[in-house]
Amino acid sequence: MRSKTRVAAGVIIALLALALAFYLPYGFISEYGAFGEGLAPALSGYGTIAVVAAPVVALGIWLIFRRGLWAVAGALVLSVAAALSGGMFGLSAKEGADQARAAACSADERSELQALGAIETNGEYGYGNSDGSCRGSFGGRTKSSLDELRQVIEGRGWKPGDDEAYTRDDRRLRIEVRDEGEKGLDITVKFDG
Repeated sequence: MRSKTRVAAGVIIALLALALAFYLPYGFISEYGAFGEGLAPALSGYGTIAVVAAPVVALGIWLIFRRGLWAVAGALVLSVAAALSGGMFGLSAKEGADQARAAACSADERSELQALGAIETNGEYGYGNSDGSCRGSFGGRTKSSLDELRQVIEGRGWKPGDDEAYTRDDRRLRIEVRDEGEKGLDITVKFDG
């Protein structure tokens, strides 16, 4: 006879281990795209996750059913399935974010960033962000270079608003400044989507 506490503990343990086996490849692949180049790093990445999760899942299944061989076999199958599905969902998320970044900057936004003096990145002025916004970085890292940027923006017809925001023709542009201590200021101009 199975005790309800033991079964509940088994379910919780197995589900937590499977969630971890799913989320680790999902998080890694959605951020970096893969475990590495080729088949060997992929097998190593997924295999490591499945091998680490499988004993914990097996413990959970054993606590529920008290069948050792079934627990091991089920744990291996479930752990591999969780790791692979996490990787597939992670890849889908990565592709969606890449598409949003690629479509974020229009030709007009790129030419405006070039006119404002943005630094060229990967052969282009401006870069997309996964939130759909277009950004450009500026080289000056001092307060005076920030003041010069404000003057250039206003000189190109942008009207100042509140909180470093500027508007022109129903478009909105924002200066984002982050103080990096000894390195100086990190100055970015962002078009709001």
